[in-house]
Amino acid sequence: MFQMTAKVTTKLLGFAAFTIMVQYLGVNGYGRYSYITTFVSFFAMFSDMGLNSNLFKDVSKRRETAPVQLGMTLMLEGLLLPLVWTLIAAAAWILEPDGVLRLFILFAALGTLTRVFSQSLFQVFNGWERFRLTAFLDI
Repeated sequence: MFQMTAKVTTKLLGFAAFTIMVQYLGVNGYGRYSYITTFVSFFAMFSDMGLNSNLFKDVSKRRETAPVQLGMTLMLEGLLLPLVWTLIAAAAWILEPDGVLRLFILFAALGTLTRVFSQSLFQVFNGWERFRLTAFLDI
């Protein structure tokens, strides 16, 4: 029940924010926004490499190993994230001639990539079946 409420609330807030953003940015501004998010999302898939799925699987099987599993996952993600961000920066430098868009790509990459850490915590809570916590954090 808590997760359903959180998902519905998140979707409604996202729809409202999206509608306001499109009206504010206009056609040209929203095109740039879409380009930036697509560019970053293409590379963001390399920031997890399946670590969170394994974390969920291991924690749900053996709860007592959660601190060790979470620590190892965060350490590996901490090593992966600078590499992925460097890959995004290099691709943006090569493919994007507009310096302002390149800067926005780099800032968007920081925000997107740091979400990987929160996803690791979500997986631990889901493995422990603490759905109230994940529902609260999801909003």
